[in-house]
Amino acid sequence: LLLALALRPLPLPPALPPALRPQAILCLSGDPGFVRVHRASARALQWPSVPLILSGAGFGGDAAAYLAGAAASLGVPPEQILLENDATSTFENFTRSRPLLDALGARVVLIVSSRDHAHRAALAAAAALPGRELWFDVVSSSGEGPSFRARERAKIARYVALRWLPWGDLLSL
Repeated sequence: LLLALALRPLPLPPALPPALRPQAILCLSGDPGFVRVHRASARALQWPSVPLILSGAGFGGDAAAYLAGAAASLGVPPEQILLENDATSTFENFTRSRPLLDALGARVVLIVSSRDHAHRAALAAAAALPGRELWFDVVSSSGEGPSFRARERAKIARYVALRWLPWGDLLSL
């Protein structure tokens, strides 16, 4: 029974309703194949006045600067791109992007993540960005499978243990 619970698919967070326009787009790091930034860039081009925030430290798909290069190569103008360069975890993607969202006055935020990461991202976003309307654009990923879902559940449990997420979020597992 426990194994079956651990391996079942995680629920997806709410998608942006077609009639709603976000006030900011937030693309999370951990995107080695640049799949998330491709979708975030398409959304940024769809709404040219909506800032695109790229978050993450590290290198490659984990670094905001690399993601910005990819977004620029896809046609997103540099003045539309904002960088958060210090986050080293999903939770920090949100806590460290919060000052940028505050400065923009962004209350409606579109978060771009991958299917294998979206559930944890939704929990972390809700804890780190209270008072905002949080919507998701979830892209497909090749990494999802039973072992990945088990690792995602372990990361969520770790976030609860670190008190980044409330204990009640364990019920979502």
